Amino acid sequence: MKYGLLSYEFKSHFNVGDYVQSIAARQFLPRVDAFVNREKLNECQAEPMKVIMNGWFMFAPKNWPPHHNVIPLFIAFHLTPEVACILDDPRNLEYFHRHEPIGCRDESTVKILGSRGIKAYCSGCLTMTLGKSYHHRETAEKKILFVDPLFRHPSWDKCFKSFNSFVKYVKTGKIFHAGEKQKILSSLEKSSPYPVEYLPVDYRASDYPTPESRFRLAEKMLEAFSGATAVVTSRLHVALPCAAIGTPVVFLNADLSAESESARIADFLTYFHTIPMDAILRGKEELPRIDFTQLKTKTIPAEIINKLSETCQNFIRQEI
Repeated sequence: MKYGLLSYEFKSHFNVGDYVQSIAARQFLPRVDAFVNREKLNECQAEPMKVIMNGWFMFAPKNWPPHHNVIPLFIAFHLTPEVACILDDPRNLEYFHRHEPIGCRDESTVKILGSRGIKAYCSGCLTMTLGKSYHHRETAEKKILFVDPLFRHPSWDKCFKSFNSFVKYVKTGKIFHAGEKQKILSSLEKSSPYPVEYLPVDYRASDYPTPESRFRLAEKMLEAFSGATAVVTSRLHVALPCAAIGTPVVFLNADLSAESESARIADFLTYFHTIPMDAILRGKEELPRIDFTQLKTKTIPAEIINKLSETCQNFIRQEI
């Protein structure tokens, strides 16, 4: 049997968090025989290949269903309401029925599939198992990592990125909010007794053109999470790996006006220290003080981690 690992080479920029999700799946594979592009699963696979299908799918719904040589395990699978219409295609509906039950990352995806009569259950996110391979470690040089905090909020950098950006900021009125993000982050920095380091999660594809180079980048990021005193982020796929590893997390929960965004993260907010940011960003509430010296890790229930692990292990052992 061959084993494939999802990769994500389909845009001019990429989110390294996608590769972190694949590293979580890789823990359960005896080896990786090929990288399989998540958005081109319909392309011919030379031989039958087992693939753990975790993560956010359907940037290219036209490419569904996957090729018949892809033998899938649907676990920690996520769909947004915007692409739910793909389930109205009889081919896709039959495909999901054939691979029931579908393990979903969140209750929102369970409801989408259930509305079409597809058997589904909430498995949680596979990154919650990363404690199998990575562990928080105390280091002599304590530091706080700020990893894409408030990434959706307007900023001066985005405003002056280009002339078109500036015009857009003026037309939409976002220019009046461009200083709020830096004000909040500066306040958080001042409350830290340790040095603060900023890390991005979005990178140009041309700087890391191969799957191998991107996986090395993701591994380096996970090592950085492991050695951090704490992590401040607004990215779910930074916060969840940190919680699994045992690194304390402050999750700045912002910009949840879209229903799909709120549903995507709501199931996981109890696993880290969460600060609702909407009222703070509007100036109606003060940012609470964070004592980074006393920040504790919240525990992901062992039964969730064990169930995720067992499901993946059984899939690998299963004879086809």
